[in-house]
Amino acid sequence: MKLLPLSIQFTNPKNNKTKVNNTTVPVRLNYLKKDTVSFSRNFLQDAYENLSETVNSKIVPYYHDNKQIFQSLIDINNKTTAVIETFTKAELELMNKRYSYSDPAQNKSLKPFQPFVERYSAHEDSIKDYNKVKKILSGDFYDSPRVREALEQADKVMKKSNPELEKLTPLYRKYVESMINIDLHNDQETLLLGNKPLLDKFNKLKSDSLKSVAYAYSMQMPEIIKLMKSTKDVEKEVNKPTQSVMKTLKTIEHLQHSADSIVKGINNFESNKQRITAFADEFNKNSNNLPSERDIKIAYAGLAENCDKNTQHYIAKLNDFYKKVYLDEGVKVDFSSIDETLSQEKETVEKLYDLKKSIDQDYINKNNEKVLREIGYDSTDVVED
Repeated sequence: MKLLPLSIQFTNPKNNKTKVNNTTVPVRLNYLKKDTVSFSRNFLQDAYENLSETVNSKIVPYYHDNKQIFQSLIDINNKTTAVIETFTKAELELMNKRYSYSDPAQNKSLKPFQPFVERYSAHEDSIKDYNKVKKILSGDFYDSPRVREALEQADKVMKKSNPELEKLTPLYRKYVESMINIDLHNDQETLLLGNKPLLDKFNKLKSDSLKSVAYAYSMQMPEIIKLMKSTKDVEKEVNKPTQSVMKTLKTIEHLQHSADSIVKGINNFESNKQRITAFADEFNKNSNNLPSERDIKIAYAGLAENCDKNTQHYIAKLNDFYKKVYLDEGVKVDFSSIDETLSQEKETVEKLYDLKKSIDQDYINKNNEKVLREIGYDSTDVVED
């Protein structure tokens, strides 16, 4: 590094003294602007040479020596990511297939049971909502003759027995049991239980993908490429200025800071270079053993087929139950009677919620009036124009 001048002469060397009232006084500042610019130019040149030395002696050689390793890591990440995406796509398709089994819109074999299931499910929802609002209205805050009477009338409706609705209970319970069994067995159709070797390869791929990213990041190649380009650009600015010296100097200082940081990273990389190189070599040696798209599709097709079989098994049992308990026994269900009961239950629950809402609003209004009175405003006053 060049040493900067220790001092700057700001006097005129040819005529550095003058006399005022017979007193000799040095003449200063005559060449201040010129000498300051010259000084700044020298300082700028020194700063650039320091930057250039760091880049050319430490960073550029590192870049050329290791760019092949970096490219190898990028290739590894691209390969692993492509295979992982194939796994992910197949897994999502299997997951969607599992969900479809319990959806009557997608699983047509469930449609015949929906008139029974939907009605009984609506009845259960009404009971849950009723118990919830009843518990709230039974609290001290809502206790009043009006509320007690409303709850008494609601109890009569909600506890009223409907034999037609009760006919649905066995089929509904069997339906729910079947859906639970389908989900339970299909959730077990995974690579862990169905194809452990392929799962191990998948986990290895994820690990290798993460390592390749981490190792590539540690090499700082994008930052180095950017620094080398910026160094060339600032060299042109130093040689043929188009902006202020101080602005260029600030740019060089920033680049020097980046260069020093990269050099530290290079030192860290060198201590891990052998391990990183060994990782890349090992992966490339075994790259032919990566799971192919065909291998993945075959594995997941097998899992999907097992899910189909599980579903068909339990739907068949559900159909047998319906045949034996309902069709063979000649059980007829009056859906219009059930619908009437459901309508009454829904209306009863809605009335209780409306009652709760009304009481809550009355409480809010009274509180608001109290606050207004406390601040001296009477809401009963009439304001006349």
